[in-house]
Amino acid sequence: MSVPLSLSGKVALITGGSRGIGAETVRLFAAADAKVVFTYQKAKAQAEALVKECGPAVCRALPSSLDSAGAARGLVAEAVKQFGRLDILIANHGV
Repeated sequence: MSVPLSLSGKVALITGGSRGIGAETVRLFAAADAKVVFTYQKAKAQAEALVKECGPAVCRALPSSLDSAGAARGLVAEAVKQFGRLDILIANHGV
């Protein structure tokens, strides 16, 4: 069953987006016309492949450990820098 979803004009930040549920969420948001910034910690090859799959015009990967409040603030600032705004946050990374 398909669910129509339009996120046109929205920008999402998805943490832990390089594999598994996170990667599927990135794909879903990109397919719904959102621009997506997602993080990875160690899975650089998977992250790069996902950006290529979704298209670099709408999808960007950022390395991040999110081990402090400062890292989180920096990540949000970088996401805004990539696409000019931030509308949606999906916290999917593991601890």
